[in-house]
Amino acid sequence: EGHRLTFKAADLARTLGRVIHAADVEGARPQMNGINIRWVGGSLRAAATDGRRMACDENACNPEWSPGNITIPLRAAVEIRNVCDGMRTESGDDTVSIIVGDRAVFLVSPSSTLGARLADGDFPPIDKVIPRAPKK
Repeated sequence: EGHRLTFKAADLARTLGRVIHAADVEGARPQMNGINIRWVGGSLRAAATDGRRMACDENACNPEWSPGNITIPLRAAVEIRNVCDGMRTESGDDTVSIIVGDRAVFLVSPSSTLGARLADGDFPPIDKVIPRAPKK
């Protein structure tokens, strides 16, 4: 059981592809060894950092609910992106669903289902380091 969000495969692949390179691959800090997904307003915000660099990207979506803040392990995020990239070359349905449970996330495509356990720990508060618009 979980909550389902539906995306175009190309949009989800692009969003993950823009942030994966910044994730911590050394694994010293498990909460940073993944892609943080948050729903802010009407968009999904993906972010990754290794403590020295950070990447963020937003993708418009209108969920009927807000799962809050989840961190998908890096290996799972890479596989999700690969599944979505593979769908670009196939004809037919190009939508995928992400199902978020209490401790796991699933990607459901027309041809496959991929499941991963969510990362433990709290992702760093990146909003504190993202520049805001200057005051006029």
